[in-house]
Parts: sequence; C-alpha cells; structure tokens
Amino acid sequence: MPKLGVLFNIDDLGDGLYGYEAYKIFFRMIDPRRISGCALYDGDTNATLRRGASEYCIAIESRDHATLNAVRNTIAASTERGLLGPARRFMTDAEVSREPLVLAAGIDAAGELIGCKTGWVTSAHKAALEHWRSSGKPPRAT
Repeated sequence: MPKLGVLFNIDDLGDGLYGYEAYKIFFRMIDPRRISGCALYDGDTNATLRRGASEYCIAIESRDHATLNAVRNTIAASTERGLLGPARRFMTDAEVSREPLVLAAGIDAAGELIGCKTGWVTSAHKAALEHWRSSGKPPRAT
C-alpha cells in the first residue's frame, strides 16, 4: 500500500519527547476522522540513526491516493515549527520503504486509533480528536 512520509526536525520539536511533539503537530493539521482506514508508522530516519541528520518521520499508509494527496497538500501549506522545510518535508513511498519505521497504529472509521501501544501517540491523538470534535465542524477534506 502507498505511503507518504512527513519529516520533522527533531531539534525544533523542543526538549521533551520529540515523537509526541511531532504527533501533536501532525494531528493539529490532520483531522484523524479524515484519514480513516489508514495506518501510521513512525521513527527516526536512517540519516538520523547514522548521526548525519536530526529527522523524525510519521508516515501515513492508504489505498486511497486522494487521501495521501490531501494530507500532502495540507502539510505542504503549513508553517508549523517542527516540520522540515518545504523542499525536504516529504518522503515518497519508495523512500519510506527504506526507512526503519514501525507501525504505530491504524485509524478506524470514526477516526479512533486501532492497535496503538504507545501512550504518547494515544495522548496526542485523543487531544486532537477532542479538539476536532468540539470545533463543531464535520470532518473536512484535509
């Protein structure tokens, strides 16, 4: 299944748990209800593990190319601190497949996480989902 990788600059994510900070940013931009049926993967990039970079990746996997394009367009337009610059912000499916990312969770039809065993991913997701639900807006195209 095709994947789109979103790259974050670890150094710009603050002094806390950088994966948690990356997920907070990701879910602030992307309403989880709009990525139902998708899977999320995450981890440090190979370049980071070799100490040549400071990058963290969240990849979204979907059979629906329109969903991946919508996520890409939304994130491409963002000025959120913590994202890599626009020229290096994304990884293609082929690039993602070479990275040591691990499955973080699936997203069900209601936008809820499935199979997530990481507390900080769950926490970031829960806060974002509450925000999106309380906004009073129906799930919008990302």
